[in-house]
Amino acid sequence: MSERNMRFLSKEQVEFYKENGFVKFGDVFTNEEFDRFDKEYTYLFENKLNTFGNGLESKWLGKEMDKLANNKPTTVKSIHNLQFHSGVFNDVVNNKNLLDALEDVMDTPNILLHHTKAHLKPPEKGAPYLMHQGVAVGILADLASLGDICWHTGWGSSVNNCWNTESLGVSKGSLLEYWLTQGLQDITFGLPTNWLTGGLTIRILMGWRLQVKFYQDYHYFPFKKHSMVAVFIHMDDTTPENGGLAVYPGSHKLGPLEEKKYIDKGEAFHWIDNEKFPLSKATPISAKRGEVVIFSYLLIHGSYANSSTDRVRRMFLIQLMSADDEPIEDTHRSPGQGTVLRGRNKNRPATMDTRFVH
Repeated sequence: MSERNMRFLSKEQVEFYKENGFVKFGDVFTNEEFDRFDKEYTYLFENKLNTFGNGLESKWLGKEMDKLANNKPTTVKSIHNLQFHSGVFNDVVNNKNLLDALEDVMDTPNILLHHTKAHLKPPEKGAPYLMHQGVAVGILADLASLGDICWHTGWGSSVNNCWNTESLGVSKGSLLEYWLTQGLQDITFGLPTNWLTGGLTIRILMGWRLQVKFYQDYHYFPFKKHSMVAVFIHMDDTTPENGGLAVYPGSHKLGPLEEKKYIDKGEAFHWIDNEKFPLSKATPISAKRGEVVIFSYLLIHGSYANSSTDRVRRMFLIQLMSADDEPIEDTHRSPGQGTVLRGRNKNRPATMDTRFVH
């Protein structure tokens, strides 16, 4: 795309994206627009918590979790497909500046929605949120339901089926992993602070050291032309201390990487080799409230745990793809997937027998 065709980003920013697989920028929303966005975001979480209570709660339950958390309370809150809850989120998804920036980096005027989600991780008591290649999710949020979380020792060696019903039975020095579901695709390791380990330590939460791994979104919804990108909107000032993003710049050029895979109850979880791509060597991305990061779904990325004492971390994520691309597998389908946000989708079927196909 030539410089004269730049719609929102500069040529230098687009070149940075091409080289590094991500770009951070601001000035997308006016103060009034973002305040309205923030207010609706806050209202939605408060309203749905009041209405559904534990239906939004994704924290780990049971005696083993209580022991892991030193009997201190933990919580994680998550909502998906926010555009079905309020027109305000539709306004965000259809923001002209945002779509202009997307057109710049995607190099296409034909942009389709894949899904949206929001994660809220409170300070101290927020459970850690994990990492992958593709959609950066920040702070702990979107954790899976209790039955979908299983613990393992080492790499893929099962300790038991589900920690909430069976004893972990791990020994001193063991590496504990847990998988999160529904868009989380991250992994966290916990080790008591008095245990010795050669692993990477990024923070201490309630007396436990936590690590995170990286993964690629490609393995969740692979596309032929790899047009899939994520838009990560920071609802709060964010640093590594309160759960900021971390990436491997340029890793999108490696293409789809070999995955480590775990399947539980039909749900597949994918991550990247943490020995090759440790968090300690990743590049942190700090951002101000309202700033946006767009990154390729092939970019290796993750996020830190929220170790702050008084700083919540909230995010709103939009995943999009080009109308000129097509999925390799029919997987991870979301409500509203395929909605045309800009341009047209000339490949969309229009026959009567496909009128109810999502």
